Amino acid sequence: MIKKTGFFFLMILTFALLLSACGASGAQDTAAAETAAPAADVAPDADAVTAQPETAAQQDAAAAGTEPAGAALGFTERGDSISGEYTDGSGNRYTYSYSLPLVSGDTDYAAAVNKELDGVYETYIAPELQHMDAGNSIITTCASWRSAEYKGVTSLLVYLHNDWDDSAYRVYHFTADGEQVTNPALLDTLGLSGEAFTAAASERLSDRIGYDPANYKSDEIRAAMEECLEKTLAPENCNAEMPIYVTSSGTVCFVGRVYTPAGAGYYDQLFVLSSEDGSLDEELAELQAMLAA
Repeated sequence: MIKKTGFFFLMILTFALLLSACGASGAQDTAAAETAAPAADVAPDADAVTAQPETAAQQDAAAAGTEPAGAALGFTERGDSISGEYTDGSGNRYTYSYSLPLVSGDTDYAAAVNKELDGVYETYIAPELQHMDAGNSIITTCASWRSAEYKGVTSLLVYLHNDWDDSAYRVYHFTADGEQVTNPALLDTLGLSGEAFTAAASERLSDRIGYDPANYKSDEIRAAMEECLEKTLAPENCNAEMPIYVTSSGTVCFVGRVYTPAGAGYYDQLFVLSSEDGSLDEELAELQAMLAA
């Protein structure tokens, strides 16, 4: 009887110890959970919840109390670029090269430029590829582009050349964040007034026509050349809104329209307005070589 009573007492004691251990463990778990999740009315440590800027630009924006900019501006070649040689059904041989840029940057302006370049592709390049598939002759043989940054403004020049020695240009200007830079803002950056730019551009266009009444004996031809000069220098044609391209060394170029008495009636050409050292830089020489190709 004593043995049974002792055994029963030992079982009760063991059960009590197990209950005590379980209670202690549950208390520890509850305390840990309360430590890991502070009450809602307790402000957490700011350093523990604020993400640190990952780039210098983000750090600057955070220090200034502004929102960081979107994707950085950049240019890559579109995936539909193509080049090669082609012989049409009449035996005419062509060398062609079509390359257009894709603008990266999380801005409406970058998106608008890309959309416009989609239109350039559909207008100038897609028809030529269809002509090649059909064995027909082609007109536009080159589409190329260049970009350069100067004083925080990036200029993008798109050039299209056809087999008639006629050219088309598209020029765009961006801030480092991919926003648009207008001509007035660009000229201000260059330290040029609209009037000074227009006057200098007018001289370049006039020199290109090279009109001298003494060189023409025919009144009819003289009148035709005078009309072309007048149209070329007219305010609606020669002004501060003409496309401007600036090389990375500061050479200022512009796309001017020159009227002629024959042919298509006018053509567009890239002119040099000015350069900081008064000479053509190496980058411009490469650009001119591209345009002459």
